[in-house]
Amino acid sequence: MLGGGKVKQIYTLHGEKASIRAISRELGVSRNTVRKYLRAPELPKPAPRPARCSKLDPYKQYITEQVNAGVDNCVVLLKKLKEKGYQGSYTLLKDFVHPLRRQ
Repeated sequence: MLGGGKVKQIYTLHGEKASIRAISRELGVSRNTVRKYLRAPELPKPAPRPARCSKLDPYKQYITEQVNAGVDNCVVLLKKLKEKGYQGSYTLLKDFVHPLRRQ
């Protein structure tokens, strides 16, 4: 899929009555690509990417239980998680714990 800038250039050049071959030469894309974008009723939208799982996902319930029990120090939590096999970073843990802490 082309970036938005090249797609706009395709439409601009087509509006200036440039041929498909001239547009493809100028932008360095194939003629079929130029045709695809000119024939489309609207700009194509990229497909949404699937959500990736976090290194923290298997431990979220344990972390929530610990924070509810009063352990909200991320250094202590990180040590406990490392004992359980956690391989993620301190920052990832800190960002997850922050909204769980009591005001």
